[in-house]
Amino acid sequence: MAGAFSAVAATYGSRVEQLLETEEDYKRYHDKLNKKLRKLRHQLGLITKDTKNYSAKEKYSGLGSEFYDNENKLIAVLMLLHIERDMSIVEAIKLRSSKRGKLKKSERKLLTIRLKKAVDTSSRLVKVTSNESLWISRLQFLIVEKLINVENYIYGKHIKTKNSGQITANLSLVLVAIDFLSKKDLLSMAVCDYLKTKYEYTLNQHSGSNFNQSHLVNVMNKEVQKNADDELVKILLANGFKQLEDVEMAEESSSDEIQWRNFNAKINDSQVSQLISEAQSMKVVSVNDYDNILLKWQDSLNRQEAYMTFNEGHDDTNENDQIVLAYIKFHSLFTSISRDNHFFNKLIKRWEDMSKKSMSSKLVKYKEIERLVKNLIKYLVDVMELPGIYSDEQLMNQLELLKCYYTSQLNSHCLSRLYQENGKYLHALALHVDSLQKLEQALMETGDLNEIYIPDHILVEEKVKALYDLIQKSWSSIVGLAEYEKSLNKTSKNKSKTNESLIERIDTQRIKPGNVDLNNLFPMRPIIRPVGSKPTLFDLGFNYITYENETNTTSEQQKSIETKSDASSQNEAEQVSSIEQPKKRKFLGLFGR
Repeated sequence: MAGAFSAVAATYGSRVEQLLETEEDYKRYHDKLNKKLRKLRHQLGLITKDTKNYSAKEKYSGLGSEFYDNENKLIAVLMLLHIERDMSIVEAIKLRSSKRGKLKKSERKLLTIRLKKAVDTSSRLVKVTSNESLWISRLQFLIVEKLINVENYIYGKHIKTKNSGQITANLSLVLVAIDFLSKKDLLSMAVCDYLKTKYEYTLNQHSGSNFNQSHLVNVMNKEVQKNADDELVKILLANGFKQLEDVEMAEESSSDEIQWRNFNAKINDSQVSQLISEAQSMKVVSVNDYDNILLKWQDSLNRQEAYMTFNEGHDDTNENDQIVLAYIKFHSLFTSISRDNHFFNKLIKRWEDMSKKSMSSKLVKYKEIERLVKNLIKYLVDVMELPGIYSDEQLMNQLELLKCYYTSQLNSHCLSRLYQENGKYLHALALHVDSLQKLEQALMETGDLNEIYIPDHILVEEKVKALYDLIQKSWSSIVGLAEYEKSLNKTSKNKSKTNESLIERIDTQRIKPGNVDLNNLFPMRPIIRPVGSKPTLFDLGFNYITYENETNTTSEQQKSIETKSDASSQNEAEQVSSIEQPKKRKFLGLFGR
C-alpha cells in the first residue's frame, strides 16, 4: 500500500541489510542510530539547550497521539529509533555473554534497564499511533511491541521460570502476522526469514513440548483462536487473513534421547534436540547440501556448549551433556568427511583418465588429491580423539582402516604412477609394497566388515578389496623392471664414469691396492669428454690444402707481388740515399753549384 510506513523494515530490516552478527557490528549500529536521533530531534524541534532545567523544558515526554495525528508523524520514527538503540545494546551484551557463557552482574543490570526502557517506549508508541488509519503501519507497530515484550520476558526478568504462556502467545501472533505480510508482498522475505529463524526455536522451547513444523502450525492456530480479541488478530481478520487448517500429527519417535554405540543420553535443551532432528532429516541432493547440514550441526554444537556453560555446576547432568556433545561433534566431523570424500572419489576418477596427459598436469592433480587426503586424515584423527571413541575398539579399527585406505590410494595409486613414468621403478615398487603391508595389517585388525559402524557409507568393503587387488596387480607388473633397475645401479657403481682404469691413474692419482684389478687395467669403454666449440683442427688443416685450378693464378699473383715488392724496395732505397746524401747549399744563398 502506497504511503504505508513499515516499522519492521525500519528496525529488523535494517539489521538484515547491515549484516549485524558480532558485538562490534552492533556497536557501530548504535553509533549510527545516535546520529539519526540527533538529526531527527533537530528536525522536530525537540532539542533542549537549557540542561539545568531540562525536565521542565523538554518536550518529548509530553507528546501524544494529537501530535502524531495533527502535526508530524515522524514522532513514531523517533520512538522506533529509541527502541532500536536500546535493543542494539541488548544484542551486543547477549553476544558478549554468549562467548563467555554467562552474564556478569553489571551486564545483567544494564540489560534489564535497557529492556525496560524499550518496553516503555514500545508501549508509548502503540498509544501514540492508536489512531493510525493505515492498517499496515498499525499492524507493524503492534508487531514491534510484542517482540520487545518477548525479549523482556526472556532476558529481562530475574526468574528461573519464564512466562511461557505470554511468550508463546506473542510469538505465535507475530509469526502469523509477518507470514501474512510476506505473502502479500508487504514485507520482504529476507526480514520474514530473519524473524522466523530468530524466534521459532524460542516458540518451540516455551510451548511446553518438543514438536515439529506441523505441530508449530497447530500451536499458532490455537493461539490465534484464543486471542481473537487482540488488536493484531482483529486487523489480520479484517484484511483477508484466513486461518490455516490444523495439520494431523504423525506418530514420530521422540528425539529428546539419543542412542549412540553403547551410550544412552537425554537431550536436556529442546533447541538442541530440534537442531539435531533438522540436521538428521536433511537429504543430500547436491554438494551444497553438505554445507547446509554442517551449519545445522554447528548450530547445535554451539547451543549445546552454551547450555553446558550455563549449567556448569550441575554434576548430575554433566556426564549426560558430555555424551550429547560428543555425539554432535562426531556427526559434524563425519559430515565434513562425507563432503571431502565426495570430492576425493571424483578426483580419483579424473586421475584414472589422465594417462595421456602431460606430467605437469598430473602433478597438479596429484597435489589436489594430496591436499584433500590431508584434510580427511585430520578429520579422522579428530574423530578418534573424541571421548568414547578411543575406548571403542571396533570403531577405532574401522577408522584406522579408513585412514589406511586414503593413504594407500594416494601413495600406491597416484604417487607410484608418477615414479613409474619417470623410470624410478624401485621407488614405485617400495610404495606398492608399503601400502600393501599396511592395508593387510589394517584388514587383519579390523576383521569382518559385514557390519560397518562408520556412517554415510564412507567405508565400503568392495572398495577396500578393489584397492587391495589393484595394489597387488600394480606390484607384480613392475617387479621385473625394478629388478632390472637395481642391476643397472649395481653395474653403474662398479663401472661408473669416474672409475678410471689403472693406466689412466698412473700419472694423475695415487694407486692403492684396492685399485689394482685385472678387469680394469686398460680403458676398455668409451670415455665421453667435453669438446671445444671451435673446430681448431679444421683451421690448422686448412692451411695445407691446395687445389690444382688455383696453382697457376697463385704463382702469377706471387710474381706480380714480387715485382711490385722489388720496385717498391728500389724506390725506398733511392729515397734513403737522397736522405743520406743531401744537396750542397750555397754560401749565404749567393754561391752554389
